[in-house]
Amino acid sequence: MRAILRSPRKRKRLAYAVGIPLALAGLVLGGAALLPKAEEDPPEVFGKQEAYNIAAHEKAVRLTRADRKRVNRTIDVLMNDGVKRRNPGAVYHVVTPNLRSQATRAEWRRGDIPVYPYPALGKRFHGWTINYSQHNHLNVDLLVMPSRNRGTLGPVALTLDLRKIRNRWLVDGIFPVATFAPLPPQGNRGPVISTYDLVPAAAGSAPNGARSRLSYAYFALPAVIIGGGIAVVVGFFVSRTIRDRRAERRYRAQRSVPSQ
Repeated sequence: MRAILRSPRKRKRLAYAVGIPLALAGLVLGGAALLPKAEEDPPEVFGKQEAYNIAAHEKAVRLTRADRKRVNRTIDVLMNDGVKRRNPGAVYHVVTPNLRSQATRAEWRRGDIPVYPYPALGKRFHGWTINYSQHNHLNVDLLVMPSRNRGTLGPVALTLDLRKIRNRWLVDGIFPVATFAPLPPQGNRGPVISTYDLVPAAAGSAPNGARSRLSYAYFALPAVIIGGGIAVVVGFFVSRTIRDRRAERRYRAQRSVPSQ
């Protein structure tokens, strides 16, 4: 250590060796302090009002035999003429004004209608099950099989929403809620794909719960600074060593030349 302190050149090298890493460490700490911090989502605030479920609060009504026959006739027209696209214009008379307004009369005749297309098997579709039955409102599920392309096309589960208007049950909406894989020859059903499988994950549902506001580029900044500092220090000492060796060779060469 005394030899280093006595030599001006070595003291200078020592100052560089100690000062440069300290300066780089200060830059890294200062840059990290200036980076914006991750912000967590604000807490959710809920009102004191209870959620109102229409289906739960309305009184359930038993579906009469006459209403079941009317529903069967409406669903048969919907499936045979609309879903199969055999005569789409005929479906116009078994749907509610709300569903009619979603396409022009020409589009209903042409088949550009808000009804799910599917080559359903059969002509009678009376195997529906009731989700809920209320005053002038009925919601049912219907499972249909394909009439063709059974190797690539599987069964489909449909939900039908119907409204009773002027003593007639009219379709207010048809929704495919699940598609099944094609049935293998042995008859075992394949996996089911529901519409819920196609909905994007809710924000904040990741395991960590909080969403980072920082770009991933910020995490590379300390590594770049530290790596650059190490490269500078190493380059400095390498260049000084090469220069000292060249100077020493020149000095020895000059001493080896005999004086005249």
